[in-house]
Amino acid sequence: MVTDPTESQESGTRDPSTWAQVRWTGSDGETHTGTAQVPTASERNERVRVWLDRAGGLTSPPEARPSPEAEAWAMGLMAAGAVVALTLTANVGLRRLFERHHATCWEKEWDAVEPHWSGRAHP
Repeated sequence: MVTDPTESQESGTRDPSTWAQVRWTGSDGETHTGTAQVPTASERNERVRVWLDRAGGLTSPPEARPSPEAEAWAMGLMAAGAVVALTLTANVGLRRLFERHHATCWEKEWDAVEPHWSGRAHP
């Protein structure tokens, strides 16, 4: 790092990372300079990690990806949630089907019993 990290001009406090002038040697062996985001606690002439694009220019660091374990847990929880949702949906659907069937059976039995019970004849 060529310069000290800059302080926030608004409050005078230091953020966890800030911009500073950096120098690096490219794959071609030439020295390059540019401005990169560095940890605020870095000192002048301290080595810091910078990220380069395919052309050898400064670029932002790659986006952090969740760990494979976290992705596996998330997928497992989503799969379990899908199983629970399907089970509950099937339960509600089967209940409605059975209730409709029981109501139809009850109606048929009532049609057979009600004339004897009430003394009225059905047409």
